[in-house]
Order: sequence, then structure tokens, then C-alpha cells
Amino acid sequence: MAGRGLVEDRTLQLANVDSTAYTRKDVPVFDGVSINSAEHHWTNYFLCGYKGVLEHLGLSTVGIQVMVHG
Repeated sequence: MAGRGLVEDRTLQLANVDSTAYTRKDVPVFDGVSINSAEHHWTNYFLCGYKGVLEHLGLSTVGIQVMVHG
């Protein structure tokens, strides 16, 4: 996994090296992290972890570009 922060953009840009099997998704996080459990998408796992870290550390959302392998 590789990532970089986006200071001025509060969007999570989530992509996978295998883009044919795992499609990219951009998630706005202006009002916190929302996970749509009705939509079974690989990014829900990342969103769950991201939301948990923010809540545990008491941080606010920031934009990140993330590239995942696997």
C-alpha cells in the first residue's frame, strides 16, 4: 500500500493495482466517513479502518490518495 495526503481536498481516492478486479472509488469525507454496507465494494474495508483510526485518535478527516496491492 502506498499513500499521500491531500491537504486541500477532503476526498479519499482509493485504487488497486489490479484495477480490472477492483475498481477505483473516490469518497468525499467532508462530513466524516460514511460506509454503505448495502454496497459490497472492496473499499469498505479501507473505510472501516480509516474511520476507526480517526475515532480512536480523535482526528478529523483528511484527503488521501491510496494505492493498494492485493
